[in-house]
Amino acid sequence: MKAFTIFVLLTITGLTCFGDDTNQIFTGNWSETVGGLRMRFIVSSKQERADFCRAAVYLEMQNVSNVINPIEFNSSFSLNCTLTNSAGNPPPSAMCFGSGFVCPPYWIYVPFDSTLKLRVDDMNSWSVGLKGQTGVSMAVGTGCWLVPDNTTNEYFLTGVFKEERIRQPEDHIHAWDGTIQLPRVKIHFQK
Repeated sequence: MKAFTIFVLLTITGLTCFGDDTNQIFTGNWSETVGGLRMRFIVSSKQERADFCRAAVYLEMQNVSNVINPIEFNSSFSLNCTLTNSAGNPPPSAMCFGSGFVCPPYWIYVPFDSTLKLRVDDMNSWSVGLKGQTGVSMAVGTGCWLVPDNTTNEYFLTGVFKEERIRQPEDHIHAWDGTIQLPRVKIHFQK
């Protein structure tokens, strides 16, 4: 019973004494509010294997509407992203590979006065460097990049989130549509 109690306490408090948590987290600023919804990027590096690191990219969404309704939209939204360094140039060229299942479209709900964190990178894709390049693989929206290891450059991820509603769905009366320009988030992965 004591062992179980200690396990529960460690789990609840989130202690990471049994592992080395080296993930780096970068958080962008909030976008302008459009139709009661605002967003920002959160980027985290995740060590997938000893020789492979991937960036997990999240959209944090917040319902700041003054109406007590959820905001809802379809998961088939458009997200166009760019990644550039401080000089405005993209990272070195990389090849992108993908495999795995594709989830069918579904509805996403952001309740009134709530925040939702949605992972938006393509978990089935990874980038591979050319000519022996290594780094952090990042595949999100319409882009796929490899941020080089120990680069001296800071990189900036920006994006445009767009949901176009063709008609009002009967069972989704709070369907949101619009365009949100996501402020850039500064990324500087270090090994």
